[in-house]
Amino acid sequence: MSTPVGATMDHRPARAQETPSTTADRRARRDAGNTFTEILVAIVLMGFAVTSVIAGIRMTILVSSTSDEQAKVEAVLTSASDRLSSADYVPCPSLTDGDYAHLVAAAADTVDWQPEQVVIEEILFWDASAGGNVTPEGDPIDADGEWSATNSFIDGSGLCNQDINLTTSRTLQRVTISVTSPDGSTSRSIEVVKSPIVADPGTNP
Repeated sequence: MSTPVGATMDHRPARAQETPSTTADRRARRDAGNTFTEILVAIVLMGFAVTSVIAGIRMTILVSSTSDEQAKVEAVLTSASDRLSSADYVPCPSLTDGDYAHLVAAAADTVDWQPEQVVIEEILFWDASAGGNVTPEGDPIDADGEWSATNSFIDGSGLCNQDINLTTSRTLQRVTISVTSPDGSTSRSIEVVKSPIVADPGTNP
């Protein structure tokens, strides 16, 4: 077959004509969406994200709760030490009974806790003669002194003798107060030194 003069031949391959079945197959693949594997991976990733968020929320709540307990412990401890500092001097105090114990336990009411959350852990007494020598009269020489569990007001029979004449230093008491939150997560302690000497309210320190 001859080609007209001036005309060019198109040598490109002819495009295959799409049939209705081919178009339907392409549309079906497009509408099929994600595969099961892709959906599973997405679910796993979302699970990790949700777990991280929950862990962060839990940590925030825990920190907030801990801070609240610490604040309450500090408030009770301050109240207990103030009560003990302003209380009358007791020559022979007890850890679990007597004026000191009842005073500090009452501080738990500051935050509506039970009295057993506030306890006196230790009571020591100043021994001015410890760590040195004594004269024949029993007076200490070059003694550094130290806190001791021995109360100088207790006589040889084990009774509290308030009539014993003691120097001021030998009447000093160091009372250790401890406060623990109800859940046991927070505990604090403080030491208060007691003396029978009461400052005159009319004098300036």
